[in-house]
Amino acid sequence: MSPAPETPGLTLVSDAPESPAPAAPARVAGTVRRTSHVDMHWDLPPDSEPFAPTSLHLRAFARDARTGDTGAIVRLGEARVDARVDGEGKLSRITAHPATGDADALLGARVGSGFRRRTEKAFPDERGTPLGLLLDDLPVAALIAGYARVRRAMAGGTLPSNLAPMASAKDREDLCSGWRAGGTMINSILSGEGLPYRRGPVAPEPAPGDPDGWHEETALPPGAMRRRRRIDLQPGATPDASPRINAMFRDTWMDLQGREEVLHEYLVHASLTRDRKRIETISADPRVLPFGECPAAGNFVRKLVDAEVVQLRRTVRESLVSTESCTHLNDLLRALGDVTYLLGHLDTG
Repeated sequence: MSPAPETPGLTLVSDAPESPAPAAPARVAGTVRRTSHVDMHWDLPPDSEPFAPTSLHLRAFARDARTGDTGAIVRLGEARVDARVDGEGKLSRITAHPATGDADALLGARVGSGFRRRTEKAFPDERGTPLGLLLDDLPVAALIAGYARVRRAMAGGTLPSNLAPMASAKDREDLCSGWRAGGTMINSILSGEGLPYRRGPVAPEPAPGDPDGWHEETALPPGAMRRRRRIDLQPGATPDASPRINAMFRDTWMDLQGREEVLHEYLVHASLTRDRKRIETISADPRVLPFGECPAAGNFVRKLVDAEVVQLRRTVRESLVSTESCTHLNDLLRALGDVTYLLGHLDTG
């Protein structure tokens, strides 16, 4: 990993995972692959203050595809969302395709707690679909977009101690594995040094050498973030074997010099029970995280063994909490609830 820039007051962290996956798995016949991304771009001129009041532009796309017997991709469904969140955190504009629900019912809603329940009511037929995933992603995208502002401020020379006052440590203590009491992040803030900073590794292409392995993406502008997701649903080795799941997510930030760096990345491997209704095995592989304490959350995904797939969004929220959780890993695990929908594509060759 490239060393962090020499900025006074930065606390460097070097004991966290920093090995992004070099590529998605090679596609095999019969596999259903869902890929998606959400771009987060603050409407700030290049020379403006990083935390100036402004709106947030969210652009998202998702694709479901099946690999046929010859290796060719069969497109099963696509969706896109274009939205803006105003300076107060409320949805000021949204267009969704396919237009299957009442997007206008979401206008004016705060894109945070409770927003997902509103999308379920406005788009009742999209549970598990590509569009359902994108709508579900909006609140977490609005939340993690703050990383872009922090990175931009640090790149401009703002001291970390000015970005995280000591009081913020007590407010977030034990919020997740990385924010645990006595951990790197809490101790750094309490010592007056502010947020520890590390420069992430360069983001690899998601599916190099395979133009059908990932959907088409537009260029990410400097100062913007992107969250990518992938879920591969693979048939069992024999007709009686249960399907397997290979999933990942990656958060990146495009720095002001055009270098796309990875901030967070996890891989998850799982298998289903023979009736395809429950999780039989599951493990998490932390690939890139900011602090040494963060990967510990992966040890607790075993609590999802025997969980109903269709209920994963609720089960993850209730079972993986405090220092047994990672906000980003939990979000990937929640999305595995869509496997119930994807199983329908697995059986229609």
